[in-house]
Amino acid sequence: MGEVTVEGDVFFVGHRQLKKRNAWVVSFDMTDYTDSVRVNKFMPGEEGKPIVEGVKTGQHLVVQGRLNISRFDNELVLEPV
Repeated sequence: MGEVTVEGDVFFVGHRQLKKRNAWVVSFDMTDYTDSVRVNKFMPGEEGKPIVEGVKTGQHLVVQGRLNISRFDNELVLEPV
């Protein structure tokens, strides 16, 4: 779909650790109060840990990435670059 930059407030955080794969699924929802988008990215090893520890509900963020349709739930997601 293309690369975009979104700015807004985080209103849901749902990171998951995949212990068997030694990885993280970084996932949070953000809104600009006109629309919302889920930010989702698979990150191997310890690469995702700083984001998991840093992203909190209520934060105001600017995220750049690619908009795609999630193969798991058929929803629009932003995958950071």
